[in-house]
Amino acid sequence: MKKLLCICTNKQGVENIQPIAVAVKKMIDAEVIYLNMDGIYHQDCYSLLKNEKILDVGIRLKSPLVLMNIIKKMWSIYYCIKNIKIEEEFNYVIISGIGIIEYYLLKKMKNKYKNLKVFFIQDSILLYPEKYILMKKIRKIFYGFREKDNVCDYIFVSGELTKETKIIDGVERNKIIVSGNPRFSTLFVPQEQKIESRKIQFLFLTGAFSWHGQNDLENNERSILKEINMLAGRYKETINFNIKVHPRTYDMSFYNELNHINHIYNNKNEDTYSIIKQHHILISAQLPSTLLFESFWLGKMCIFYENKNKYIMGNVNKFRENVFTVKSIEELEKIIKGIIKNDYDDKLYCKDKEYFISSGSIDSVNIISKKITADA
Repeated sequence: MKKLLCICTNKQGVENIQPIAVAVKKMIDAEVIYLNMDGIYHQDCYSLLKNEKILDVGIRLKSPLVLMNIIKKMWSIYYCIKNIKIEEEFNYVIISGIGIIEYYLLKKMKNKYKNLKVFFIQDSILLYPEKYILMKKIRKIFYGFREKDNVCDYIFVSGELTKETKIIDGVERNKIIVSGNPRFSTLFVPQEQKIESRKIQFLFLTGAFSWHGQNDLENNERSILKEINMLAGRYKETINFNIKVHPRTYDMSFYNELNHINHIYNNKNEDTYSIIKQHHILISAQLPSTLLFESFWLGKMCIFYENKNKYIMGNVNKFRENVFTVKSIEELEKIIKGIIKNDYDDKLYCKDKEYFISSGSIDSVNIISKKITADA
């Protein structure tokens, strides 16, 4: 019997990998085992995997790896690399995220089991090549100055944007397949959308900047939200400004101070698409939220607030052709005034949604599982 190991580092990874694993199991009668890495990342993936066969890494860090200071983080990475051992032989690995720990784990497995095939489901939509980010370039030392994703046999991405970004970073072109993304498949199922309020509904999508140690971006986003809070007070008769807090946000004290915000969504179990469908316009700042790109397919007007962003886009012209961008609160207020007067054109809608998320997502489980089992 063929054996498949699924490695998920967060819940989005589980959402992508689980339906693929089910399909592969049906196609080749494979045994499916999930590697539980909650002890390292503290993402509670196990809550979605209770009915699955689990192989635990046997490590429990006191805090999530990404929240540690640099010394603790480096020691923990070294400890994990040395102590995570996969004794069973697998034919396939599906993985949802590759950091230093996963890279060395995959290298060890491929060296030990020569016929092992590794398939990477890229969860996020990549806009900023790592080669332009200093810390990412420094991290290349741990990969022997190689592109880490090339340890995989195939990499499945959501759209052409992510493919272009990976190629800029040195991923082998022939390994990248634009398959769409399984967790985006519900975007392409006809959905009823009804906004009952007579007011214009704005939804601000926050990022997980503190979680990733990007405190400068977190502070900039909070400055923007303070300005938007003031706008909310000035336009409260015609507009509701709401906030969808990123699920990796744990300190809500700042948001509770925003006295003119109509509603703050912080229920991690609430269906995000249901929230989006209740709004006319989505806003994301600093780094575009994946939800912003998903909102294109839900027919929403979207605005990217780019302010003091130090990252360099791979294809900035293509991005700006499709995503309406403002760089100041004055520019945002000008757009708001136009919306109130119903005086705006289609520039707030994305022209090429396929570039970010392929409509092939609806068939992505079939596409990916067939590729995995092609030589079974």
